[in-house]
Amino acid sequence: MPIDDPISTLQALDDSDERQRSPVFRRAEQFLTIVRLFALPNLNDIDAALVCLSQRRQENLQQLVNVIATEMKYRGSQIELLISR
Repeated sequence: MPIDDPISTLQALDDSDERQRSPVFRRAEQFLTIVRLFALPNLNDIDAALVCLSQRRQENLQQLVNVIATEMKYRGSQIELLISR
């Protein structure tokens, strides 16, 4: 993994995060979604747990989008420079 390739770096970090998660944690979100179907309507704890479980995934996705946008801007400026020559 080249250090100057931010997309590969993020993919490697995401893969590492996934390997470190326990199998229970991987299935907890699905389990809580099913429990919420049968729970009382005012149980906010289940919703809070679901938000907590999905937060890391959302952070990783947002970081990937930011890196891709930065790379696109950089590559676009390189293309513009090549075209103007």
